[in-house]
Amino acid sequence: MRSVVVLAVAVLVLPAFGQPDPPREWLVVRDTFPEFRGVPDSVIVARDMAPGTGIYEYCAGPIGFHSPVTDVNVSSCILVALADSCDSVMYFSRLSYWCHWDDPVRITPPQPDPCCPSYNVAASKVSQDVCLTWVYSPDGYSQKPGFFRISTDGGENWGDPTQLLWPPAYGGETLVSYHASSLFPFYDARGDLHIMAAVGPFLNDTNFILPAEIWHWNQTYPWWSRVHRADPESLRAPVGFNALIAGRPSLGAAPGPFDLICTWEEFDGYNVDTVTGQLRADIWTSYSDDGGDHWTPAERGTGPGSGASHRFPSICDLAIEGVSYDTCLVQYIVDQEAGFACLGEGSATQNSVVVAKFHWWGPWLVDTIGGTTQDMQCLGPAVRTLCNSEDYGVHVAWEHSTYQSGGFPDLNTRYNFYDYSAGWNWIDPDYMQSGVNVFTKRTAMGRLSADPNTGCALVSGHYLPRTGMAERKPTAYSSQPTATICRGVLRIADGRRKTVDGADLRDVTGRKVMELQPGENDIRHIAPGVYFVVTPSPLPSPPEGERRKERGPRSAVSEERSAVRKVVIQR
Repeated sequence: MRSVVVLAVAVLVLPAFGQPDPPREWLVVRDTFPEFRGVPDSVIVARDMAPGTGIYEYCAGPIGFHSPVTDVNVSSCILVALADSCDSVMYFSRLSYWCHWDDPVRITPPQPDPCCPSYNVAASKVSQDVCLTWVYSPDGYSQKPGFFRISTDGGENWGDPTQLLWPPAYGGETLVSYHASSLFPFYDARGDLHIMAAVGPFLNDTNFILPAEIWHWNQTYPWWSRVHRADPESLRAPVGFNALIAGRPSLGAAPGPFDLICTWEEFDGYNVDTVTGQLRADIWTSYSDDGGDHWTPAERGTGPGSGASHRFPSICDLAIEGVSYDTCLVQYIVDQEAGFACLGEGSATQNSVVVAKFHWWGPWLVDTIGGTTQDMQCLGPAVRTLCNSEDYGVHVAWEHSTYQSGGFPDLNTRYNFYDYSAGWNWIDPDYMQSGVNVFTKRTAMGRLSADPNTGCALVSGHYLPRTGMAERKPTAYSSQPTATICRGVLRIADGRRKTVDGADLRDVTGRKVMELQPGENDIRHIAPGVYFVVTPSPLPSPPEGERRKERGPRSAVSEERSAVRKVVIQR
């Protein structure tokens, strides 16, 4: 029997392998939300109309599936890993062209299904290679194996599912186990496949959370290299659900042919949140300049003195190339109370969503790009939420809510964009209201990707019907765009009420760009981007104190007694 001693100073002293890993990882969380029970799940993807506009067109996916994870390959084909709503059996689908879903197919046999959304997907940007990874993570304690499967023709045909070898992490009677949050696949600029893995010990038929280790595997030279070992001397509190003491690694690249940067979350054994009694986490990084064979000593990018827990990091897929040095970007959540509010671990707080930029040395420069009260951003492995579209800018997304009383009835995916030409200029840098909602209905986030050919963002989601609330009958998603796309000519239709008199075209700052006339307006001289057609409204003035307002992607364009319509001007 394992002994646990509680000291008078409330310091928990644990044996060498720390706390057991909670066995009911996914089901405990899934059953917390009534939305997941008794209603049909459905998935959806949203595609930005132009890089950074935040104006989406939608394509509804198959019914009866949830938790879609997506990537976009060199041919702009959208690859989707998703789970069956009945028993979380893993499937694969794809959109070889926009809004044409292939029938989902089972992808794991003869290997076991993951039993929870422990899967991930990566697509090469220089070939048709696709990789799926997953961890068999059933209820209860067990040595959890990891698997991968590769297609070399964009998902049309697949090789055999292959079990990942165990990294040489421990020794003696201590076995290695993967975790539901372990695996992250990534293709570099040369088309080589890399897989990051977080592992924990399995001893005496029990999974433990420490010491945890981060490992790297390369398909070209299939051996493991250790990135980091986390083994704190003391563990004064639990880490909570679905976590190792160090885990959720993600991997990105620098413009150099062999430069890789890895990031992960790691809990501080001494840093206890006094409200929830949970350990706080920080974001750590390590760098390799030889394709992953060797790694620099790990560095902690966030400090323990902030009074917050830093969770769910996502490294940008490609660092921003500079003249003398490259700039890495990592997104994460600053959780004001450690633990998950929806599981009764403290209250829902307004948490910053930040992007930190850094070089291989020196301090992190942090930019707050948004906020959320939803502190359960990722239950499985790390997913890409930060993408660099070269020549366009950086896309970022996160799961968003402003409610602090539970339920998250306004749950959505929020999108923000950094334009290279505008410096660090994010959409509406206004904390909780920063950015734009991606979906038109209550939808949890899957993953952010970027089309390598167009530079446009693509976001997947999982539609969650509201429960226990009065709601209008939902309207079906449409594949039609929600804004007018114009190339060369902007047509203004004038009706019987002659409201077009005085109409003008304005940019996102509200500045008038040109006056518009009924019929065709030549806009070939206007720079591409998002604009607004503002026309006088035929309606009477609103009551005193009221104001009609429509928000643009980066700022508000407001007009009393006017109608506002978004347009996207393209070449």
